[in-house]
Amino acid sequence: ALGTIGRRVTVAVPADQVEKEVVKKLKSLAKSARLPGFRPGKAPIKIVENRYGGDVLNEVASGLIESSLREALTQENLVPVGGPSVEPRKLGRGENLEYVASFDVYPEIGKLDISGVRIERPVYEVDDSDIDATIETMRKQRQTWNPLDRPAQEKDQILIDFTGTVNGDPFPGNTAEKFALVLGEQSLLAEFEDGLKGCRKNQKISLDVNFPENYHGKEVAGKLAKFDITVREVSEPVLPEIDEEFIKSFGIADGGKE
Repeated sequence: ALGTIGRRVTVAVPADQVEKEVVKKLKSLAKSARLPGFRPGKAPIKIVENRYGGDVLNEVASGLIESSLREALTQENLVPVGGPSVEPRKLGRGENLEYVASFDVYPEIGKLDISGVRIERPVYEVDDSDIDATIETMRKQRQTWNPLDRPAQEKDQILIDFTGTVNGDPFPGNTAEKFALVLGEQSLLAEFEDGLKGCRKNQKISLDVNFPENYHGKEVAGKLAKFDITVREVSEPVLPEIDEEFIKSFGIADGGKE
């Protein structure tokens, strides 16, 4: 323990577990790798390993640190206040992945004597606007999607397949199938999302996307990527009517719309 609320946890992930994940990731990457002298996806795994081994190892380590730290915290019954600071100690093929995580926990507060202390009970008035806002939130929780044949617009959901490359080479996380994207939610880079506005079902699109310098994926940070995209489906959001069926969907057996 570091002081009264500081904690430090040392974790080691077995080498065989690290190797298993690295090999799995390399095999997946090899299916789409474009390397000189080989057809796409036909390069030997050893060649792919020589080209991307370091990046893959870092990506695997990041995932294993996240999952193993979660398990360690649960096992030790620790709840961090904010995100832990992680310091890798050992990272290499054929070695255990070792790291140290430092973080603060909530302080233990003993029994307080509040005799004689005056406590003011807050009172909140609920008006019609509060009720309307809550009902609208509940409707969005039961929102469905209706496929249609028109250009995609703001708040529509599009289902896409995509493959991205940088200078003709794939990168970790460069492909996806049946990826659901809601236009306007800004869950992806703005250039990527803007290039899909107005798309239609079955349309094929090529986009050039500039990754920002501070992008979290260092393999593509500050680089220009080309994405080949196929639009599988365009759907509009449908909010449920406020009726008996809607009310019962929240486990309310009695009551109705007023």
